[in-house]
Amino acid sequence: MASSRSASSSQATVNKSGNITSPNWDKPVTELQLNLTQLKLSRDGNLVISNNATGSILWSTDIVNRTSSATTMNNTASVVLSNDGNLVIGSSSNVLWQSFDNPSDVLLPGAKFGWNKLTGFTRQIISKKNLIDPGLGLYHVELGNMSGQVEINIWSQLTQSLQKVYAQPVDPCTAFGTCGPFTICNGISRPFCDCMESFSWKSPQDWELDDDRTAGCMRNTQLNCGNMTSSTDVFHAIPRVTLPYNPQSVDNATTQSKCAQACLSYCSCNAYSYERSRCSIWHGDLLSVNMNDGIDNNSEDILYLRLAAKDLPGSAKNRTKPNVGVVTAATITSFGLLGGGGFGSVFKGVLNDSTTVAVKKLDGGSQGERQFRAESSSETVLNWTTRYNIVIGVARGLSYLHQSCHNCIIHCDIKPENILLNASFVPKIADFRMVTFLGRDFSRVLTTFKGTIGYLASEWISGVAITPKVDVYSFGMVLLEILSGRRNTSRVYIANSNHVSYFPVHAITKLHEGDVQSLVDPKLHGDFRLEEAERVCKVACWCIQDNE
Repeated sequence: MASSRSASSSQATVNKSGNITSPNWDKPVTELQLNLTQLKLSRDGNLVISNNATGSILWSTDIVNRTSSATTMNNTASVVLSNDGNLVIGSSSNVLWQSFDNPSDVLLPGAKFGWNKLTGFTRQIISKKNLIDPGLGLYHVELGNMSGQVEINIWSQLTQSLQKVYAQPVDPCTAFGTCGPFTICNGISRPFCDCMESFSWKSPQDWELDDDRTAGCMRNTQLNCGNMTSSTDVFHAIPRVTLPYNPQSVDNATTQSKCAQACLSYCSCNAYSYERSRCSIWHGDLLSVNMNDGIDNNSEDILYLRLAAKDLPGSAKNRTKPNVGVVTAATITSFGLLGGGGFGSVFKGVLNDSTTVAVKKLDGGSQGERQFRAESSSETVLNWTTRYNIVIGVARGLSYLHQSCHNCIIHCDIKPENILLNASFVPKIADFRMVTFLGRDFSRVLTTFKGTIGYLASEWISGVAITPKVDVYSFGMVLLEILSGRRNTSRVYIANSNHVSYFPVHAITKLHEGDVQSLVDPKLHGDFRLEEAERVCKVACWCIQDNE
């Protein structure tokens, strides 16, 4: 039977024979305290456990602080224990609090259990110490991150947090489908997951909220679903990857050409592989494709991804118009090595007319060509939405390094050059050569100078202990550059005066004056959200100010 009692007269004394599961795990109501405690519905609509003698509140649903509607229901609120075991506070039209939203050590059918992506609130099941003591036990069950790993965590009294001591599988890429369909997991650097060629994230909002990439990616252009004679689809080779889950063998495909034709004859076929005279095709989603997974660089495994003709890299439709000025080796009379990079060497050359040029020799195949094209292409202005998403992504990456790793990781060199963007403009923090590992108590004192001029916090110069705040300062400087589209070290000439100002100081002044709009990159031509720009500017100024 469901029962209810109005707020104006409700008061229930807990007798000694009652069996209570205390919600306040750190200070549970003991057997000796039962005669001195009572459970009642207060006039403000809260269900409370209080001490009869002192009147102090041991536990409360705290509805007033959670919802403003509680104050309007103080005369109509009721407590109802439904047949399914759910204890509900509210009225027939509005639920203010219910036990199904706040599980303890028992999860009843219909109770909520999981993780709120927006608020970060986790509903977990926590064990009791024993049958007599309802205090905090040794075990709890919760839905955490989307890594696909089984973890064992131990509570640390020193840090007052859970510390990971065991996780399997160690490599997140070996967990089945951790990145979702049509993705490649690299297993080395975060983010581990990236879309296959000519695919885009299916649910970017999940990725931004909690690194949940299980939705995977979707095609930019749909396939031309015809038979093998009329289809215009093509295949893009992806070498040195683990082949996807659940292949289908084609016995009568004795050549690679016949294997490709076998895939084209099915609209549902998305990829094929032909290795050692064996043909395999894949229908539907491509799952668990991993790169850098201990694969031999000489491996013959190549996945041929089916794409629409217009999406094939290097196709005629995607090919950019070549530059007019082309220097050939035959026109260079002398060479001299200037230096080298990740994808090639740079030489100094002299032309027949004595013109000095720099020539880059590409050693990294297609990757080197892509980088060269990126370096030599004309300037592209990132729109405001892309810039704002980059800001959020970098902030999330720093939060992971500082708070989510077993040891606190200080990057020590946050700057625009160390923030890489993939084809979807998703940021990735790179270059961990200066990284420093600290314990959660920040007990180590760093004495070695690290970082880049223009992004260095004052701690590096003053000699005080180095904490994650040095990364926060650098992040603030990067925010100002993303906002303004200019280097912070460039001088700012103040209108109607001969005064020259340092840009971060100028930005703080404009923020106090309420004129953030004048700080935004003029190349955006006013196409930005002022509220977001003000938020970025405020956070940047908070990051770089002292004693905060």
